Amino acid sequence: MTVQDPSSAFQAFGRLYAHVITLEQFMRVALAEHEVRSGRYAKLNEAKQDAYSRKMMGLNFGQLLDRVAGAFKLGEIERTVLNDAKGFRHHLAHEFWVNNLVGLHTEQGVSLLAEECEALELQFKLVTELVIAATGLNAKQYVEWTQSRARDPAWFQEKRRLLDDVWGAHRHAGHV
Repeated sequence: MTVQDPSSAFQAFGRLYAHVITLEQFMRVALAEHEVRSGRYAKLNEAKQDAYSRKMMGLNFGQLLDRVAGAFKLGEIERTVLNDAKGFRHHLAHEFWVNNLVGLHTEQGVSLLAEECEALELQFKLVTELVIAATGLNAKQYVEWTQSRARDPAWFQEKRRLLDDVWGAHRHAGHV
């Protein structure tokens, strides 16, 4: 028995999930900007800003959806689209591979999985565009900020420190 090369399905899934993460992050940024503009969080000291950031990062998709819908007074159509995206996201995170592992054993199955991921990727792109339009988020400014962080050596140093902390602890405990 030979197993087909599943890399195209995994690559398509990776691109799809990158769009899911982008949607979630854009909702977080839009909500944070809204709350800061409203004056609710305008004058936080650094420690409270960090706590607020951790709180925002801890919100799950459903919590984000509810808070964004309320803050921006989204209509029924926008709420329905976001609720559908929530269902798709849940499926991707918890069920997609369980239900589709069998497809990795044939070329036709791998092709169908990649096609499904590409269709869902388009859906998440469209939902992200809806969120940008509904919230007035300056997505270009956020993307430019992330790109500048990607060029900042401090980001890499912090990431390396965190990885060393995690993997160092596993190595020390004999898990790696």
